[in-house]
Amino acid sequence: GEDAGCKGRVLLFGVDVDPSTGRKKIALRLKIESRHIRGPVTAISSVDGYLLATFGTTPSSLRIFYYDATTDGFVARSFVDTPFSAISMKVVKNYILVGDLYKSVQLLHW
Repeated sequence: GEDAGCKGRVLLFGVDVDPSTGRKKIALRLKIESRHIRGPVTAISSVDGYLLATFGTTPSSLRIFYYDATTDGFVARSFVDTPFSAISMKVVKNYILVGDLYKSVQLLHW
């Protein structure tokens, strides 16, 4: 078979709050610069205030990012290389449950 190259991107948008009414106003305003990633982004979540993203094909990589105001961008904080293609994530407190294409799961602790 042929290998087709794929690139992914993570975009973070902002939500504004109207000070007079206190209501949230959704605006498609890019909050910070986007992060280009080698491989498709397959799942996104958050854990403990950090951005959690899985990307790539088999094997895929799960990375935890934080926003650095001095560089105005994402910085990788931690990573886990999984032996399977991760397609879903659920986060409960500091536990991350990662599901793959073949319906197996891996439990991680942050």
